[in-house]
Amino acid sequence: MKQFFKIMSIIFLGLCLISCKKDKVDFPTTSFKTIISLTSDYRIIEVSNFSGLTLNYNIKFSYSSTNVIMTETDSVNKVSRKKVYFLNSNGLADTCIDSIFVESSQTFVNFIIFKYDNKGYMIEAKTIATSFYNDSSSLTYEILNGNIDDILLNTFNSQHSIYMPEMYVTEYDYYSLINKINIFSFMGEFNGKKNINLTKSYYSMEQKAPSTQPPVSKYSYVLDKNGLVIEMDEIRKLSYNVASQSSSYEKRITKYEYKFQ
Repeated sequence: MKQFFKIMSIIFLGLCLISCKKDKVDFPTTSFKTIISLTSDYRIIEVSNFSGLTLNYNIKFSYSSTNVIMTETDSVNKVSRKKVYFLNSNGLADTCIDSIFVESSQTFVNFIIFKYDNKGYMIEAKTIATSFYNDSSSLTYEILNGNIDDILLNTFNSQHSIYMPEMYVTEYDYYSLINKINIFSFMGEFNGKKNINLTKSYYSMEQKAPSTQPPVSKYSYVLDKNGLVIEMDEIRKLSYNVASQSSSYEKRITKYEYKFQ
């Protein structure tokens, strides 16, 4: 009898090892490094993102009592962007002029209007694309427990007078980990309060309904002793096959370095 249990234990262990090996999936992996210059109260001044020694993009913020100017340079695609945020008496940006340049030539100009709730969270961003038929779109943000729960995209095509409400919906899940700075957009609270917690995953769908697909991205983090993210690992969905209900993924690892000024 002891011999029987010994044999069964070995078989069970072997099956477990085979199962674990089968479940382990290796994704194509890309690594980045992001250097963030900021003040002691976590106001971001400059962000530089690298692949090895190659600069991918650089973002700079210039602050005054009446506006915030953000300039972004995409070194890879030779595209630059300048956003001028105009602040109201509460220190929140209620409008923005967004100019996009391709190889130094101004190509697009958008006008953006922001709305906030009484707690200072952004609840709507309406964009009017002045370069093409005055088309417009709006992002509506639903806030739950201090985090963005849903983002709803509504579009209006003035050329064809077509209004498409809730055309695209993004839903978020969160860890209980505290979010010290916005490492996704790097925006300050002049554009609304940041999420309280770090993002765990997000889903995208064409209408507001429970998602039947895997999340678009899943995140995990490594924090330093001050609670700042020093590494973020993202498993990003590249494609989804409806027939087989299978997905392909890539892994993106970003390491963060902070320089306080």
